[in-house]
Formats: sequence, C-alpha cells, structure tokens
Amino acid sequence: MKQHNPLSDEYGKLSTYAKWIGVHNANEWRQYHLANGYPNWVPKDPEIHFKDSGLWSDWEHFLDARH
Repeated sequence: MKQHNPLSDEYGKLSTYAKWIGVHNANEWRQYHLANGYPNWVPKDPEIHFKDSGLWSDWEHFLDARH
C-alpha cells in the first residue's frame, strides 16, 4: 500500500492558490509575488520546495495548464 506523502496536501493547496491568483508560469509566479509579497505559508520557489518530494514534475503540471 502506497504511503501518503505529507507534502501532497500542501502541494494541492499551493496549486489551487496559484490558479486562484491567476498565474500561468514560473515567471508570472515571481512577478505576482514581487508585486504583492509572499504569504508566510507560500514558498518562494515551489519547484525547489517540492523537488525531492516526488510530487513536482513541472510548472505545467503544477498549474494544471495543459491545453
């Protein structure tokens, strides 16, 4: 049985937040937060934050921006 990754809930919450603020890529993520600041629970770079968790594949997947 596959164990629950403790970061998966955080990943889902952060992905939902990214869609809610309307960013579509890493550059827009940085620009939005440079202009508005980072909430204390939001990592500056989700790619680095989730890199070793097995959850991160790319920004497209994170933002569910597949067309």
